Amino acid sequence: MGVLRRRRSLTCLVVPLERSKPTPTTFSGLEALGHPTTVAIDGGRRRSITPPMEEALLELLDEYPDFYLDELQEFLWVEYELQVSLSTVSRTLKSCGWSTKIPRRRAGEQCRELRNAYFHDISSYDSEQIVCLDQSGCDRRVGFRRTAWSPRGLTPVMVTKFHRGQRYQILPAYTQNGILLARVFQEATNGEIFEGSCGFCCSR
Repeated sequence: MGVLRRRRSLTCLVVPLERSKPTPTTFSGLEALGHPTTVAIDGGRRRSITPPMEEALLELLDEYPDFYLDELQEFLWVEYELQVSLSTVSRTLKSCGWSTKIPRRRAGEQCRELRNAYFHDISSYDSEQIVCLDQSGCDRRVGFRRTAWSPRGLTPVMVTKFHRGQRYQILPAYTQNGILLARVFQEATNGEIFEGSCGFCCSR
C-alpha cells in the first residue's frame, strides 16, 4: 500500500517493491555425470635443460668425468646457447642419478699382457726369494682434480699420464721381512742405477 509524503509543494507516492526470491535451480542429470575428481597438474616452471641436453651432458661427463660445473655451464652455452645457473646444472645431474666422488686413477701406460706375463714368471719362486725395489721420493706432479662425476654406486676411473721431474729419490729394497737397504740420491733414476741397485742387493 502506498504512503503519501509531502515535501514542500511536491507530493509523491512511495510504493514498496516486493523482492522476488531466487528460484532454486535443479540439475536432473547430476547423478549421470558422476563424482567430481581433481586433475593433477605439474607445478613450477618448465625445465630449461631438456632431455636431449641432459643426454649430451652425461655423454660429456662419461668422457671427461672431472669437469667442473662452470665447464658444463659453458658447454650448454656453446652447444645450445642456453644460459643457466650452476645450481640448475647441479640439480639436473642429481636428478639423473649422478654425484661427485673421488676417482680411481689408472695409468695410461698399463699393459695387461705384460702384467700377466710377469705374474707367470714369478710364480715359480718362493716368497722368501722375492726382493722388491720401488722408486719413490719428492717430485713435481701435475695438479689433479680431486673429484669427478659418475652415476651413483660407480667409481669414476681416470686414465692419466703421470709426469715426473727432477727430485730427491729413494730406492729401497723390500723383502717379506722388511727393508733390506735403501739408497737416496738426487739425479733421476735410470736403468743403470736401477740395475746397480739390483746387483748390490743380490750380492748381500
